[in-house]
Amino acid sequence: MARTYRYGYGTMRLTLAELDQKWSWNMVHPEVRRRSIHMFNDAQDAGHDLGCGGGARDPVSQEREFYRRHYEVPCPGQRRYKGKCYNLRSGMAPYAPPGSSNHETGVLEGYAIAIDYVGWEDHWFDEHCEKYGIKNFGGKFGPGVNGEEWHGQPVEFANSRSAVNVQVAEGKRLAYWDFGTGTPTPPTPPAPPQKDPERIVMATQLEFTTPYRWDTRGFGVLPPGQYECKIPGAEGKAAIKGNLTIVPAGEPGYATAWIGNTPTPNVSSLNWNAADIAVANQIDVPLAPDGSFKIYIHSKASIIFDLVGFWS
Repeated sequence: MARTYRYGYGTMRLTLAELDQKWSWNMVHPEVRRRSIHMFNDAQDAGHDLGCGGGARDPVSQEREFYRRHYEVPCPGQRRYKGKCYNLRSGMAPYAPPGSSNHETGVLEGYAIAIDYVGWEDHWFDEHCEKYGIKNFGGKFGPGVNGEEWHGQPVEFANSRSAVNVQVAEGKRLAYWDFGTGTPTPPTPPAPPQKDPERIVMATQLEFTTPYRWDTRGFGVLPPGQYECKIPGAEGKAAIKGNLTIVPAGEPGYATAWIGNTPTPNVSSLNWNAADIAVANQIDVPLAPDGSFKIYIHSKASIIFDLVGFWS
């Protein structure tokens, strides 16, 4: 039986093949993923259940979550972003504004280099992560940057995004980690990632609009494949926000929404079992210039997309 790994902050478990379909994992640098999987396997063998809570983030999501966790105050405040100052809301963990997080895509060769792990609470991760070429930001053995024992990134790079940017500009790359000796060997350039559309980086304002439903149930059950979705008013917009609903036809599966010509995982991915309707609320999907995007379904089902608004 194939190993499964924790993913997200609930009870989801995925095989490696399924994990590789998740955008937030897939857009982490391949070498960081390779080190993490090796660490996950050894953790399981030692009786610990380590996994990926969250990995890569797109700039729009990064900004939206920063605003959710912080509120504007007179300067200087705790954080400065776009010329304004902010403090952290009570009971929330800090969240970097866009351009200052190693979780963002584009840090190194198009990828993110940081993962927030789950299963770290028993501190096996803290004690052992360095032998896998990963350092964390808290705990007894980590560098203690901000107490975030769950946050990990490569040992070869600096802690802050600004310092990492300097290293990358100087030509630093990730090495292939030798788990037998705990040392790096010369790096092998990874394949380029699925390119994040530049248009979504420019999406700074959400325009709510009249609800509209794109519904395939009138065509009967659709076979597995990719289907183009066009919604009136989407032309020229950067991205679309909406609720994706999958009505399965007796088979488990997953769906992704993206603008590419081949099935490409994104944060809008969702999984379903054979019997229950699956819903992904408030997802953001980049749009092609003509306002279209694609929805891929892994197994036969019907698709419903309810419009919330457009990112401009």
